[in-house]
Amino acid sequence: MSTSTRTPRELLFSGDVHAARAAADALIADDAIIAAARAEATVVRGWALLAVGEPDAALESFAESVESARESATDALAVEALAGYAYCFLADDPLAPAHGLVSESLARANKLGDPALIALGLRAKGAVAWARCKFDEAEEAWTTALEHALHAGDKRQASSA
Repeated sequence: MSTSTRTPRELLFSGDVHAARAAADALIADDAIIAAARAEATVVRGWALLAVGEPDAALESFAESVESARESATDALAVEALAGYAYCFLADDPLAPAHGLVSESLARANKLGDPALIALGLRAKGAVAWARCKFDEAEEAWTTALEHALHAGDKRQASSA
């Protein structure tokens, strides 16, 4: 089946995100398209944009698709549009600055070789990992923090690690 005869969704599911985006854009530009088809095309375009690393453009597409889906009373499509919209906000990673600060903190603490400072940095690393839902990473950081705090004789940090 050629690319031109496949729907944007078929192209997206096949992994051809660039063709899916182009096909969706062509449908959206067609003034004769019905509301449900426009909503479908904007959802597919949103997923394609996320797949190629364009979360800001995907956010716009999903915002449009949410409205289109609501107007056309297409509940299944609205669910998909709302979920995609939510994923766009995750792409920003609001904890990225905290992750960077923790990395710098640990690098400096390791350079100093002070187990109490290393424990402090690891406790912060665990907290950031936990907030990012990386529970195994958090547990590992906190376990290692406890070891360093005990080595340093820091009972306060050991009790909170």
